[in-house]
Amino acid sequence: MSLKAIDINGTPVAGDQQHIVAQRGDQITVEILARDWATELPSGVRSYQARVRGRIAAVSGSNGTVLPLGWDAAPAPDFCITSDDCSGSLICRSGLCVEPTHDPRLGAEIDTSRSDFILTGFDVTKGIQTVTLDYTYFSVGSDAVGQVDPGFEMYCGTLILVVSDFACGTFTFMLNAQETFLVDPTFLVVNPILESLIIDIDTGIPGLGVTECPCETDIDCDDGNACTADSCDPAKGCENSDISASCDDGDACTQDSCDPAVGCVNTDISATCDDNDACTADSCDPATGCSNTPDCQTDADCNGGIACTEDVCVGGCCGTQPVDCDDGNACTDDICDPVDGCQHTPVADDTACADATVCNGDETCQGGTCTAGTGLNCADGNLCTDDGCDATLGCQNVNDDTNSCGDGLFCNGAETCASGVCQPGTTPCDDDVACTDD
Repeated sequence: MSLKAIDINGTPVAGDQQHIVAQRGDQITVEILARDWATELPSGVRSYQARVRGRIAAVSGSNGTVLPLGWDAAPAPDFCITSDDCSGSLICRSGLCVEPTHDPRLGAEIDTSRSDFILTGFDVTKGIQTVTLDYTYFSVGSDAVGQVDPGFEMYCGTLILVVSDFACGTFTFMLNAQETFLVDPTFLVVNPILESLIIDIDTGIPGLGVTECPCETDIDCDDGNACTADSCDPAKGCENSDISASCDDGDACTQDSCDPAVGCVNTDISATCDDNDACTADSCDPATGCSNTPDCQTDADCNGGIACTEDVCVGGCCGTQPVDCDDGNACTDDICDPVDGCQHTPVADDTACADATVCNGDETCQGGTCTAGTGLNCADGNLCTDDGCDATLGCQNVNDDTNSCGDGLFCNGAETCASGVCQPGTTPCDDDVACTDD
């Protein structure tokens, strides 16, 4: 007897019907067929029995299940008399503890109307046992001659197999070899040769070939990379999720990375806070990161402590500059004593202390004080010049023809300035008469 896949999800199976490829969730219509019994049962077939027993004993595979529709994939059931003999939610049905939902009849059918039915033309009684999925068909009447071997396959029944969502690998589905047999009219029982149905599972998972299984446990997914979280999803396969982000230790002073060999690495980067500016204090705060604080904001923030210097803040950097002891007195020598500070010593008397104008004479130092010299007398006695003093050039006598240079005598006329020279006037008493003395 053989099992042949007729269709998958309603699509006819092409090619080899005893070795097929199916996917997770597929429903496979399988027919039970009998052939070549003439040598064992020359008088014909009176009845036969085909049994799938033990609930999972008929199925082998790497992972998941391929079972008849309505078949509960629980372990092989315990024997029972009543449901009290069963544990948990199991109930007793036909002497076996099963789940209430276990109903193999959903996945089993016998179409006795088919012309190729093994007992066609005979009155037939059929039975489908609801726990172990027995098929028992027999013709009625002890004198029945039975179905003679027609030389081709005869139909015995139909199974609907369901591939579970997590199935993978190769499954071998077969009937129970000890309890599948043909019976002739004389009740001679023959166990026929059983041929199994081989089902290769294509998981549809990228990277996996037909019959290849994904992972079963997280250990199967270990990729040797300490920077991934390895987990197994039987439906999708291995998942190796990047966990580099979890290496962030919340410390702004470390550079966080992940080394596939050792895992998280948190490298101290405080040294990178150095801005190469001697005028800043460089540090690293775990909360905020690098900080480069200027040495000063104002001169008061600096305290150099160096004698004869004063502290200054320039661009955030503390520095010093010499103390200015200049008292503005040209008649003192100004110095800074590291102990006593600024000192102002009088210079030698008669030391020149010119005040940048020649008009007031040559000044000299007397007792540390600048004493004025004798001022220049710029008067040249010429009424036809304007007399003055230039701070640099000294006395200046500038012709001014508008000046009056009269001598106060009426009789010699009115004098006037011309090019800086006083010119005599004309007598006012000349009557132009030669015969008179004017």
